[in-house]
Amino acid sequence: ITGSSGLSKDEVERMRKDAEDHAATDKARRELVDAKNRAEQVAYQVRKQLEELGAKVPQDSRTKIEAAVSNLESTLKGDDKAAIEAALTNLTNAAGELQQAASAAGAGATDGPSAGGDKKDDVIDAEYEVTDDGKKS
Repeated sequence: ITGSSGLSKDEVERMRKDAEDHAATDKARRELVDAKNRAEQVAYQVRKQLEELGAKVPQDSRTKIEAAVSNLESTLKGDDKAAIEAALTNLTNAAGELQQAASAAGAGATDGPSAGGDKKDDVIDAEYEVTDDGKKS
């Protein structure tokens, strides 16, 4: 903070001291907001994957994952960073089963050239050398 705005040295010093005094509180608040944002993002992604995979996710896994999402969302209403992180870890662990279901669903749904179909663009690896007269050999 500088005094270019017409503040006296005492006012500038008081503002600087206040900023230093509140630095720890500001840092803790920032960490809480970051944890909430991260948790909301993971909850959204997991819900979206559940919707996309539909019936491919076993019912017991779906129930477990939905319970973990609900727990996280209710925890997000508070300001307890440790509780939010614990609920996020619980959801991440539960969502591991969702990743397995997604992998299994993806393995059975191969279409196109990677499934051994027609290859339209064959790539041929070749080496060439340019001679002194500018021709390739």
